[in-house]
Amino acid sequence: MKKDMLAKQISEMIQQTIPEKANVKQVAVYGEVTAASYMIYYYVKTEENQKWHQCYKMYQELSLSEKTLEKAFSQIAQLLRANFSDEWSNFTLLIKTGTEMPQLLFDNSDLTEGSYEHMQQWEKTYLV
Repeated sequence: MKKDMLAKQISEMIQQTIPEKANVKQVAVYGEVTAASYMIYYYVKTEENQKWHQCYKMYQELSLSEKTLEKAFSQIAQLLRANFSDEWSNFTLLIKTGTEMPQLLFDNSDLTEGSYEHMQQWEKTYLV
C-alpha cells in the first residue's frame, strides 16, 4: 500500500474515535509498533482553547469507553505491520481537519534506550 493511502486510511480510523463535540482543529498521532506489541495514542487541538488534549484523558473527561480507542489502535497496528513493518521504529501522523492530506512520517530512531527522552522531544516538535 502506498504511504499516502496508508496515511488516509489511518487518519479515517483515528477520526472515527474523536467525539463530535470535541470540535477538533488538529490531530497529532504517535505510535510505536513491533511484531509483538504496539503503543499508539494521539493528541487533539480544539478550536475553543487551542490546547492539546491527550486522547485517553479526553475519553476519561467525557466518560467514554477506552475500548473504542484500543480497537482502533489495534487495527492501525495490524495495518502498519502488514505494510511497513521493518523500516521504522515509530511513526507520526499529522492531521489538519478540513485541509490537505494527512502527513505520515516514519522514524527509525533506536528506542531501546532513551524512549522517554524521545517522547519529550516528539512533544516539543509536534505539539506546538
